[in-house]
Amino acid sequence: MTRMRKICLFIVFFLSLGVSHPLWASSLRVTHACGGPATALVIGGNYWYQAEGANLHVLHKNKGTLLTTVKLASPATALCTELLLDGNLLYVLLDGKEVLEFDVINPMQPELIRTRTSDVLGILPHSLATVRNEPVVFGEGGVVALRDGKKIITCDCDIASAAKSTTEGIVYVSNRSIVSSKSGETLGRAAQLIELDPTANVDLGTILYLRSIGDETEVGLLAGDLQPIVSTLARVVLEGVPTNILTRGSRVFVTTTTGIHVLGIAPKELRLLRSFAIEGVENIGLLASNYFALSGNFGRGVYRISPDAGGPGETLFRIVPSHGVLGAGVYDVRTLQVPTGRGSILYRFNEGIEYSQDQIEPIEIQTSAIVLGGEARIQSQSGEVVISTDSGNVALALTQPAVTVIALEGNFWFGTQGGVSVCKQTSSGEFIEVDQVQLAGPIVQLISLFDGGVCFVSAAGFVGTLEEVQGEIALEQ
Repeated sequence: MTRMRKICLFIVFFLSLGVSHPLWASSLRVTHACGGPATALVIGGNYWYQAEGANLHVLHKNKGTLLTTVKLASPATALCTELLLDGNLLYVLLDGKEVLEFDVINPMQPELIRTRTSDVLGILPHSLATVRNEPVVFGEGGVVALRDGKKIITCDCDIASAAKSTTEGIVYVSNRSIVSSKSGETLGRAAQLIELDPTANVDLGTILYLRSIGDETEVGLLAGDLQPIVSTLARVVLEGVPTNILTRGSRVFVTTTTGIHVLGIAPKELRLLRSFAIEGVENIGLLASNYFALSGNFGRGVYRISPDAGGPGETLFRIVPSHGVLGAGVYDVRTLQVPTGRGSILYRFNEGIEYSQDQIEPIEIQTSAIVLGGEARIQSQSGEVVISTDSGNVALALTQPAVTVIALEGNFWFGTQGGVSVCKQTSSGEFIEVDQVQLAGPIVQLISLFDGGVCFVSAAGFVGTLEEVQGEIALEQ
């Protein structure tokens, strides 16, 4: 045996004395997911673009037939909340995450040409709109123009809307205040500002405003200098909390929690022309003079305004069901029944969902769990987690605020505002976050399954299952 070989064997033997066990790494993966609410819609040419969960459906405008579907993200990981059509470009917002840009010159085959993440945008994106014919995205941190990616407004706030005034330039709404982007001065109060179509029958620069007043919605007109138009006819109060607003020419379509309201605009005048009592509508589009495209907590469908050869008026038909916000549900070894806004859904683990008209009460969200060595408690207001052990109480650092928790095989599984996290106890008795998966949240329920997996319920509208995959990555020395 050579001298060098002896040295190598000695080193290997010495190191082996310190080896206790392999170091394992875990990763969470979604094994099954389904659901997703019908959210934003936009009508362009002969096509109806409809967002549902993390999918974009392209429908024939008149027939309502599904022509193609584009997957925008992995199942249950994101929720498409807004669409904006600018010529042949369709902007798609995955709330708080990114904006996707599609070329829809061939609507049957939308082509993804650009993705802008929140890091690229420099804001957390929350809504899309058009400001002086420029498509923009609003959010936490400012306003960004979508055509060239330039930041129009920078602020330490969450911007809900913006418009261009004749005296202050671009103004924006944050925390229900109208703010000058130039001076930062507060100029008035509103929940939203909407620029009117150039063809609208109003004086140049007139802006529409919207305010929530308890269970009612105030809609009114502001002059170009942001002063309220002095007229008893320049504002209307509608029943219900606002969910969406659409302007076309001199018509304004406001959807609230109680129905659809059609307003007519004239100089210094705003009139309620007609209301339709239909609950649960969150998005609206114009298919024809007598037909709306609607989506909401019922799914999507077509609404006939007045009687015609097709049938009676004030009728919702061609309904493709989906569901709205989900709550924590009741379960057994095979199924989970989850309450929705209009009934419930039955989820067969790792299979699919069935819609039901049966109403069930949501169960209380579980905010504490116990494992050997500690108890985890979630502070409901802040989402902070406190771990109680024999040594005392210690705050647990998680990637996102927690909503719910379960104990599984000695570990804590947390449903958070944006996914699921697993926390394990170290040899020193400390609990640390070892893995997490991003999901459209908040996650309001976790259920341990007999096969070792975990079922999740997202208030955003998804149900599914997760598993923890482990693998040896290194030797612990």
